[in-house]
Amino acid sequence: MILPKILLISSLILSPKEARMKKTLPNGIKILVAQKQGLPITQIYMAVEAGAIFDPKGKEGLANLTASLLDEGTKTRTDEEIALQIENVGGRLSINTGSYLITASLSVLSPYIDTGLDILNDIVRNPTFPEERFAREKERIISGIKEDLSDPNSVVDREFIQLVYEGHPLGHPTSGYLNTMESITRDDVLNFYKTHYSPDRTYIVAVSDKPVEETFKKIKDYFGDWKVSSTHESTEIPEVPEIRGIKVRVYHMPVNQVFVAMGHLGPLRKDPEFNKVRVMNYILGGGGFVSRMMKKIRVEKGYAYSTYTTFRPGITLPGFFEASMETKVETAHDAIKLMFEVIKELKEHGVTEQELKDAQSFYEGSIPRLTETYPQYASALFQELYYGLPENFWLKDVEDIKKFTVDDILSAARKYLHPDNFVMVLVADTSKFDVNKLNLSGADISIETPK
Repeated sequence: MILPKILLISSLILSPKEARMKKTLPNGIKILVAQKQGLPITQIYMAVEAGAIFDPKGKEGLANLTASLLDEGTKTRTDEEIALQIENVGGRLSINTGSYLITASLSVLSPYIDTGLDILNDIVRNPTFPEERFAREKERIISGIKEDLSDPNSVVDREFIQLVYEGHPLGHPTSGYLNTMESITRDDVLNFYKTHYSPDRTYIVAVSDKPVEETFKKIKDYFGDWKVSSTHESTEIPEVPEIRGIKVRVYHMPVNQVFVAMGHLGPLRKDPEFNKVRVMNYILGGGGFVSRMMKKIRVEKGYAYSTYTTFRPGITLPGFFEASMETKVETAHDAIKLMFEVIKELKEHGVTEQELKDAQSFYEGSIPRLTETYPQYASALFQELYYGLPENFWLKDVEDIKKFTVDDILSAARKYLHPDNFVMVLVADTSKFDVNKLNLSGADISIETPK
């Protein structure tokens, strides 16, 4: 008997031997554990709602600096001891800061899961933020910001996000600004940690070859006695303002190219229509050489080496849509106009049956592969837990996508593409590029300096 493809995928990914368990501990930690047999590996993702969106005004970069210091020393371990003990058990530990969360990713051979959990527990609950490490890490981040400000690709990325979320906490770079980073003290770090690191703001996902009951018990043993922070504050995040009209910011740099990013706000990941949006975006500019943007701008006209579009979904606040490219000064005006033409064409007339069929085939083959490895499976489960997605959402995604019609995609394009209300960031040598030749009627245009 040949199983239907979607059932076959399901049976491979979630066989009876690959059980799962989802629970919330009394202290508020949300846990999702799954078993994946095959290799003696345990992959853990731990996240705390202590990301850049919680940076105090004037202290942008504080969340990132705090997170980067977690593994620089604890009450019982130096940074060298942390690194050596992880290495000795064949483990890998990384800590990253995002807009909403800080995440710690731990991969360890399953026989040494206790060592891994002990270290993870230690760095999250007992960091000491040593003075010399604080000074060194702060200087490293400041040097990175200076380097970013000299790179046109980094400038266009930083400034685009700021303009999309203008005036909102989501808008500032995770690394902060030069002046705000300079102002941050070690006491700021200590206070931020005490305020935002608490079990009731924490999520833990684990994928292991061990039985789920055993893995869950170990996590509970290490983190179950973590007390809710007495200085924990509930930070109210404002709504993101809608984008009305056209805003264009040109950043002068002595470069020979024009770097372009335009876009607007987009849907949440849990939006029921998100899968329609991702299919529409694949056809528009997310599918590489099979996308319209690449075919029109690079292949047919030769205006840019690379051009793409993306929808970065939001979690609790709107995500964004971005169309981006790098083009010659001589062709910049024509390339930008063509970018808008491609977007408007899809919004007005939709996609073809063949384009939809190709996109469906791509996602039918690629989405299930996103859970093949231990880190991939853990990442998918974390999205399920944190974003509030259906159980095994990746399988449901494939089922949904296979049912779409060209009318579904046209409806999504008309709802989620806004080529008349957008922001645009350009990095260019303003002595060679005249933004006014774009003829953007009524646009709010200014020339600024990267910061």
